[in-house]
Amino acid sequence: MLPDNTNKNLFKRRQNTPLNITERINGLHNRVLTKACVLRGIVNGISIGPNCTVDSLDVTPPQDVSGDASAETNGHSDQLDKSTNGCSSSTGSNDEEKLNDSNNTPKSGALQGRKTSTRKSRTIFDKERERFISIAVREKAALIKEKEQELEEKLRMKREEMHMQQAQIDLERERLRLQKEEECVIEAEYWRSVNDQLSVKRLIESNERVRRALEKQSEAERQHKLELKERRERLDKIVDHQILYRELYQQLQDATKRCKNPKELMTSLANETTKLKTINVRFESVINKCKGGSVSQSDVEEGDDVINQIKTISSLFNAKVDEINKSIEESEKQREEQAKAESVVKELPNQVTAVIDNQNTDQTDSKTAEANGLEDYVDLESFNSHISLIKFLEEYEESLEPLLKDDSMKKFRFSCQKAVITPVNAISPISHEHMKDKFDRLSRLLRGETVTLGDAKFSASSHPLGIKFCTNLMAKKFVSQGDQTVSSKPEAAFAIAGIAVSLWYEFPDFGELLKAHFQRECPYLIPALMPQLEGQSDEEYYKVLAYQYIDGKVESQDKFLKRMSGFMKLYAAMIISKPRSRPRPDHPLGLSEGWRWLAAIMNLEPRCDISATLILIMLDVAGSELLRCYGAQFRKILHLLCSEILPRIEKVTPEGCGGPVRRLKTFLENVLKTGQIPPPEGLYGSNIW
Repeated sequence: MLPDNTNKNLFKRRQNTPLNITERINGLHNRVLTKACVLRGIVNGISIGPNCTVDSLDVTPPQDVSGDASAETNGHSDQLDKSTNGCSSSTGSNDEEKLNDSNNTPKSGALQGRKTSTRKSRTIFDKERERFISIAVREKAALIKEKEQELEEKLRMKREEMHMQQAQIDLERERLRLQKEEECVIEAEYWRSVNDQLSVKRLIESNERVRRALEKQSEAERQHKLELKERRERLDKIVDHQILYRELYQQLQDATKRCKNPKELMTSLANETTKLKTINVRFESVINKCKGGSVSQSDVEEGDDVINQIKTISSLFNAKVDEINKSIEESEKQREEQAKAESVVKELPNQVTAVIDNQNTDQTDSKTAEANGLEDYVDLESFNSHISLIKFLEEYEESLEPLLKDDSMKKFRFSCQKAVITPVNAISPISHEHMKDKFDRLSRLLRGETVTLGDAKFSASSHPLGIKFCTNLMAKKFVSQGDQTVSSKPEAAFAIAGIAVSLWYEFPDFGELLKAHFQRECPYLIPALMPQLEGQSDEEYYKVLAYQYIDGKVESQDKFLKRMSGFMKLYAAMIISKPRSRPRPDHPLGLSEGWRWLAAIMNLEPRCDISATLILIMLDVAGSELLRCYGAQFRKILHLLCSEILPRIEKVTPEGCGGPVRRLKTFLENVLKTGQIPPPEGLYGSNIW
């Protein structure tokens, strides 16, 4: 019998290796024979084989065919006896036990003998049969083992072949994988190279775009700077045109004032007067564009055309004025002295002089003038000071004639005007730095130092009369700020006044010229309230009172009061303004000037509107400082104004024109009620410097 492990291994191998049907049948047959070898001789009366019984067995064993077969059988029998010794012994023991058992039964002797002989025969037969079966089984087992070895060898060869095929497949797969990896590496290297080329290309394109953008930006900046330069040049030209236009227009006004028969002048030059209005509108349009910051070359050309036209008209006016004056002088020789008097009454001091000459031909002292009633129209002490100022101004302006008449110095005069007008127009109490900058620019100009005009450098000392010209021009420009700026923006008066007083400290001639121009533009600062002379026309008289005539028409009362108010506010602001530095211990004007003016105007016969307006402005601007300085004495002035001066002003005020009087009365009542005068609006502190 084969061991169980052998059967299991064989079963597993057969499961792993499929066999044909014959091999399966043989295997089944071998297993049956193997099982038959381990069976006893008789099991429950059944021998080996299907349905085999004891009766069917031969009593004698089968005969061998030949001796060889017998010998072989004997040999096999011996081997079978050895291999099955244990089994037979046990079987014999069992049989003997059974036989002994059977002998114990009460049977006949013949039957027992036959049975005994039969059992012996059966035993011999069983042994022989078992021997033959064992031999067949061993042969079959050897054959099966040989077959199994062949199968295993074939299976081994097949497995080795499959392993070699699998190895070849793996090698091929590895080769394909390596080839694919190599292709991927090559492709990646290719795309890396392509990307590098694209990156370099994009970098070059980006650098090119940046370069073009920088060039474009640089070109735009250059173009912008060029446009700014051109715009600045155009603005400078427009400013030059504006200065020249004002100069020419002033010449026209001077020519009109110089004319002895203005009506005839206006009649003969009616067309030119109409053109002058159109020219004025055109030039105002150009100036408005400049304020808006948009100035084109056409505007500059428009300004050139306006200047050329006004030059032509100015020449015609001057020629016509000379012609009219000459005609009047020739036709009225007998009235030569009277004509001279009429030409003299254009200015306020000359007006008073004419009054004095007409009333007192042989007396010139102030006492005789007082006797003739001049003290009702002008304070004579103030008037004498005014005469000195006007004389100083005329001599100063006369010394500038060589520069004014030199056409080759036209550009120099324009530069002087620009150096003065630009910083003066920009004065405002914005900050300490702003005020200091404007003062430094103006003071450097008057000292003859170099100043900046746009992109150029300029010095007034480059001409012998340059500093004097700038000094007079600056004084005139500061005074004009009262009309142009302070009349509409009262709070601007203190910044302008502060710089004006500071310059007065440093340049005394500037202060004298400033005061002279103030009194020329506003004779009420003297104060002087002149009457109308006999034979004097209304136009001439109004001009003496500082009214302006435009196109032969006198300005309205509201506009006149607004202009005079601007001059008075600026002058009163100068009285109380704190200058930047104090080279002299005394103020050039000071509070004493305010006291003097109030005392002088209270001694004159009041005039409608103008007296109440100017007194109110002086009290409103400088009243708080006057009250602080003079105390009880100033309160007496206020009581006198309420009790005596205000009723006199009300008497000369027509019905419907009491606005200034009512405002003055309300102000005085509030001051007397509270005992205080509030400081003016816009007054800056000393820290502004």
